[in-house]
Amino acid sequence: GAAWSLGGHIIGHESVFPSVGGHNNICEVVIPEGVASIGDSSFCECTYLESVILPTTLRAIGNLAFSSCSSLEAIHLPDSVESIGDQAFFNCESLKEINIPANLQFVGDSAFSWCSKLFPEKRFLIVNGVLFDIRGSETCVALPDGIKFLSQRAIPNTVKELCIPDTCTSPREAPSLIQKSVERLQGALMAKTNLERVLLPEGIENIDYALFAHDKALKDIIIPASVRTIHPIAFIECSQLQSVIILNGTEKIDHNAFMKCPKLSKVYLPLSVKEIDDEAFPHRKTLKFITPEGSYAESYAKKFGISYSNEIPKELPDIKKIKEEFLKNHPISLELMYYKSIDPEPSDYDTRHTNPQTPEHDSDNQSSQSEN
Repeated sequence: GAAWSLGGHIIGHESVFPSVGGHNNICEVVIPEGVASIGDSSFCECTYLESVILPTTLRAIGNLAFSSCSSLEAIHLPDSVESIGDQAFFNCESLKEINIPANLQFVGDSAFSWCSKLFPEKRFLIVNGVLFDIRGSETCVALPDGIKFLSQRAIPNTVKELCIPDTCTSPREAPSLIQKSVERLQGALMAKTNLERVLLPEGIENIDYALFAHDKALKDIIIPASVRTIHPIAFIECSQLQSVIILNGTEKIDHNAFMKCPKLSKVYLPLSVKEIDDEAFPHRKTLKFITPEGSYAESYAKKFGISYSNEIPKELPDIKKIKEEFLKNHPISLELMYYKSIDPEPSDYDTRHTNPQTPEHDSDNQSSQSEN
């Protein structure tokens, strides 16, 4: 197999390029033909690395492969690349130019997060349907339809209200050859944000472990009817959370789901709920359930001395209508969401809520989309 050297010492063979991360004297790298994979952390924190030439045989870029390469301004990825790992280009603060290979199937979590100079004029940094960054100073943000996944660190602390489209049911994409992506929002995605209000997508089946952990601004939440399980510590330390409405569909609420939520005073629980862990609601003294007569939640309230009422609201919130109103007040502009080389498939977009006036400089993007 191929062999290569660094400073006169042989450091690797075969088709996987090894790690030389942290070697600050590396300024230029040419990876030979035959290499199919760049290993995890291969060039992580090579802060003087300015030039990288990749072989046409390359198929995978590993986790953290070029993370924190602060001097890297541009890189060309061959069309053979199918997978870009977690944090592969994370915190490449000088990166301005990159192309998206034609055969790319998977983009890992935070792969392009904290790349502040990468298409800075765009409101959303989107690569293959994955949202990596929300730019600008707006506090109320509606994400465009067509986004399929949210990356960790995608939501800045400046955002107070977030509307997530129904096309987005997961934080990250699983490699299609390894496992199918599941309809879930995974843990810690919105943890430690300053979100006061989140409109969740219809279609998710789980509110995962620590999803909203330590969001100390969240005041209320509506759980869509598609959700089946609220997992452990999903809302732990949401210290301002006061009201939760769970629409009919959720079946299980796991242990400590609402741990350390001292202001939580009202929870609507539907007939569909059949299992609530004994420790799901630790703050019982100030809590009140609103639930249909004869429900499992009613018997749970009686067992643990939780106040409850069978006075069901005549009309429960309609998430679809709430989202339509949000989009009316916070429209999405095409010029802020499209970029030729990093868009999700344009057919995924619902443009009913977007600005139909597209500036001239995006004309190339439109022609590219029409070809698809």
